[in-house]
Amino acid sequence: MEFHDNVSQYKHDDIQRLLEDIGFVVKLNCDGKSPFGYLYGRRD
Repeated sequence: MEFHDNVSQYKHDDIQRLLEDIGFVVKLNCDGKSPFGYLYGRRD
């Protein structure tokens, strides 16, 4: 999923934590400078 930390009340780390809590393995793709990035999740 694509995230936009500058327009949402939920930041990507909140979403990542939520996904991990329900069993997803999450990979973050973000340069750390931009408020945009991607979260990739999978659940086996």
